[in-house]
Amino acid sequence: MVLDLITSILLVFFSSLLFVNAVEYVGFKLNLSKSFIGTIISPLFTSFPELVIFLVAVFEIGSYSGSQEAIGTIFGETFMSSSISYTLVFFSILVGSVTIKNFKKTIRVEKTLSIPYIFISILFPFTLLPYFIHITYIPIAIIFLLAYIIYFYIIYKNNEAEMFEETEKPYFAKFIGNKLGTALQIFISALLIYLGSRFLLNSILSISMNLHLSILAISIVLIPSATAIPETITAMIWAYREKYTLSIGSLVGEKILYSTIYPGIALLLVPWNLDIYVFLSVLVTTLVSVVYSIIIMKGKFSTYYLLLGFIFFIIYAMMI
Repeated sequence: MVLDLITSILLVFFSSLLFVNAVEYVGFKLNLSKSFIGTIISPLFTSFPELVIFLVAVFEIGSYSGSQEAIGTIFGETFMSSSISYTLVFFSILVGSVTIKNFKKTIRVEKTLSIPYIFISILFPFTLLPYFIHITYIPIAIIFLLAYIIYFYIIYKNNEAEMFEETEKPYFAKFIGNKLGTALQIFISALLIYLGSRFLLNSILSISMNLHLSILAISIVLIPSATAIPETITAMIWAYREKYTLSIGSLVGEKILYSTIYPGIALLLVPWNLDIYVFLSVLVTTLVSVVYSIIIMKGKFSTYYLLLGFIFFIIYAMMI
């Protein structure tokens, strides 16, 4: 089991390196901003493992456990990103600073990144609303889905922000041409990210069975621990390379998906049964998002704020 765990993590790390290399080149060639690549493009690929698990839970399982797993995926991903993922990015910056012997107490990020955090701060608490009101979920679901379209438009219109500097060609492009090599590298890296995440997920789920944890608790912590690894490693790679807008953007981009599209789909398909674990997830995610949105508006981001959510993870682990 330990060997499987190590192998799967290495596979995700290798595929994330391929993905980062290719997506940076795409951003440069298409003249896209770092915030657009980080918050829009990157999450669409790195969140693929969670999307598959979510859809399988909704359509194939079709039971109470399936609906709980789908809901747990939504709230678990945002919880893990707000706690563990940012913490790991902090240590990636710390490790990177060792090589240049200068730890950065503040990092510069695009002010555009405050936009997704504002959206999350407003929208994510409303995922609790259907639990308290006994009406059809359809209008609320439509609001969540429309919110992402509005968010996408706003980020796209702000595409004049920090642009990509000339970057290294994708590794595959050095052998089979730029366009084909880039497309193939993105496809293969996304496929390897998915396979590595599934491999890792199976190892983690076997542990949860022995611990006799609740389905929702497993869905909020253990499953996202596996499926959040692609975006977390991608963010760590960018942070190590001092590309902080891409690093922070890739994490908040994931949370936007779980504050808009995913709850919108889930509200149309599964019963909205929540418990104390979900409420804690909403509290932590909203608190971190509010704090980050305020800080990022200033254009500078204190590195130590990346540790904000870690204390909540300790509390949650103790609750479980």
